[in-house]
Amino acid sequence: MGITSSTSSPTSSPESRAMALAKAKEIVASAPLVVFSKTSCPFCVRVKQLFEKLGASYKAIELDKESECT
Repeated sequence: MGITSSTSSPTSSPESRAMALAKAKEIVASAPLVVFSKTSCPFCVRVKQLFEKLGASYKAIELDKESECT
C-alpha cells in the first residue's frame, strides 16, 4: 500500500514519478476544490460534509478505490 522506497516499486522510477505528478496536476486543475481522501478517514469525511453543507463544488478522489493508487 502506498509509495515505498524499494527499487522494485513501479513508482520509484523517475518516469513513474513524473507521470504521477502530471496526473496529480491534471486532477487538481479539473476542479476548484479537490480532496484526496480515503473512505475510512474521519477527517476526510468531515471535510467533505463541510463542503457539502457550504454548497461548495469539489471533486473527491477516493484513494482506496482508485486502481492506480494500490
